[in-house]
Formats: sequence, structure tokens, C-alpha cells
Amino acid sequence: MAIIGLEAGDYIEALLEEDHIALKPRKLIDPSQGWYWTKEWQEAEKEVDDEVERGEVSPPFQTAEDGIEWLKK
Repeated sequence: MAIIGLEAGDYIEALLEEDHIALKPRKLIDPSQGWYWTKEWQEAEKEVDDEVERGEVSPPFQTAEDGIEWLKK
């Protein structure tokens, strides 16, 4: 049950205040990696996954130069 936005197993931070304890939901995401979990980034990840699934990827290259030439086309 998520009455206050928490589910069983969620992490919380307990803050000791003057006359009460406040509980705050916490995510275990390294702050330096937070960009990956933004809505925009996850939408882009989904788009790329769909392109790969449709086979819209480059062929394998034997050299970096071959890859660069393919990109120029």
C-alpha cells in the first residue's frame, strides 16, 4: 500500500527534529549518475533500443577509418 508514496522495501531517511521524527523517501542512485535516470534520458534509451531491435545499426567495421567513411555517407 502506497498511502504516503512509499512501498514495502523503499529506503527512507529518518530526521530527528525537535519534537518528532520526519521520514523522507530516498533513492539509492549515485548523485553523479542521476542524469541517466531522467525522463529525457530514459526516453532516448528506449528510442535507441527500438532502433537496434529494428536493425537500424551500422555494419561491423574492420578499421576505425572504415567506420569514419561509413559515417560520412
